[in-house]
Amino acid sequence: MKLKSLFLGALGLSTVGIGHSQVVIDITGATAFRAAATASIQAAFAAGGDYSVSFSNTDIAAAVTTRNNGSYQAWRGTFPGLGSAIIRTSWNGSVEGVRALAVPNVTNNASFIENNATNIPAPTGVGAPVVEWTFANTPLVQDAAELAFSDVAQSSTPVAGTLAGGPVGVVVFTMVANKTWRDDSASSTAGLTNVTSQQFRALAAAGNAKLSLFSGNTANTTRVYLVGRNDGSGTRTVYLAETGFGISEAVRQYVAHDRSNTLAIPSILLTAQGGAFNLQNVATPAYRSTVWGKDQDGNGGYSSSGDIRTDLGKTTASTGVWAFEDNDLSGTYEAGEDSELVTPAKVYLLSWLTYSDARTARGAGVNPTGAAILSYNGAILPTLSSTTLAAPSTMNAADKAIVASGRYTAWSYQQLYHLNTPDTTAVFTELSSRLNVPAVVGAAGLALSEMQSSRVSDGTVVQPN
Repeated sequence: MKLKSLFLGALGLSTVGIGHSQVVIDITGATAFRAAATASIQAAFAAGGDYSVSFSNTDIAAAVTTRNNGSYQAWRGTFPGLGSAIIRTSWNGSVEGVRALAVPNVTNNASFIENNATNIPAPTGVGAPVVEWTFANTPLVQDAAELAFSDVAQSSTPVAGTLAGGPVGVVVFTMVANKTWRDDSASSTAGLTNVTSQQFRALAAAGNAKLSLFSGNTANTTRVYLVGRNDGSGTRTVYLAETGFGISEAVRQYVAHDRSNTLAIPSILLTAQGGAFNLQNVATPAYRSTVWGKDQDGNGGYSSSGDIRTDLGKTTASTGVWAFEDNDLSGTYEAGEDSELVTPAKVYLLSWLTYSDARTARGAGVNPTGAAILSYNGAILPTLSSTTLAAPSTMNAADKAIVASGRYTAWSYQQLYHLNTPDTTAVFTELSSRLNVPAVVGAAGLALSEMQSSRVSDGTVVQPN
């Protein structure tokens, strides 16, 4: 029996469609291992026999929504160790996932596909999955999760409580500059292919700096702006830990203020307290800082790494810089209170992405013309520095070797936490076993079995095993 089915009534949450004879397990957390997680879940159901799978994402175009990149998935069938079961997934970020698991309530719980026969159909009984793709207006319900994927350890979050589980893989990150940095590589940014942890710390504290910070040439006066995730993100936690900036320290980050242009970014905005509004006066509270109690100007960020990936592939040859000003002294930023501080001029953007997102941002084929992937502290994954880059599917042997040996340190353990119940332990055991197969991990990183080095916690020294 699903643990939460006993308590949801007390919490005032939906129990529609949850039967006492069928186990229902909800999984939330990090997007970095989403493709690997969904592959391992589906393989487990396939091993159990006939199953159905549903997936949906209301945030991206239907043409590109797949089981692996949707925000919500659900499977129904026979799961090893559970018997008849439904597993639902909802990807909301590493720190948010840990919080949702450890502190279930109406504020922290994630949204899942509503459990009914239309949204999560019964298996067909003919050995093939049923795909019920309800793309538009998929009914969602808020529920407590039983498991959560996280790019970082619980100790790297402010979330208290004891959770079972642990590492199930390694996720790899890289430093990425935007397309205009790449476009200028024959002139202004020529030879600027590396960022050190010290340079990054200076940028994170100020939010922007002259290109001379990276080149040492005082003539390089074009500004470099930091873009990044909000503090519910494991990616952000990783880059603040890895560079020694400090996980809980406030940063100054920018977001694209106008994302309507598919090729260029007309303006960027210092992330505002509360998330504030974009240039179209649409409220964007998802950008706010929510985890460490530091909801202040600059400390927010993108709610999606996919949006950063997209924006780093755009030009910033003429980009204005905006910020919010509380003009009416109400104590709250309101639509129309954004102000252009710097008129459009050339700027550069710098951020961190996962290995697979960085490859997508750069583009595939010979001499791709998207974002520029940079080395970190003098090390870069060999494939990412090549002139030809295939579509992201998996890390090749050369990339894995430099990470596994400890020569490249921008990585973290992918954690899978769970409540300490027989059902959730069975799911953890099944998925951790399947995720230890390199082919299942794919472009997300490495299986634990491939690592020849280790670290005690996020951002600490990497040592040989």
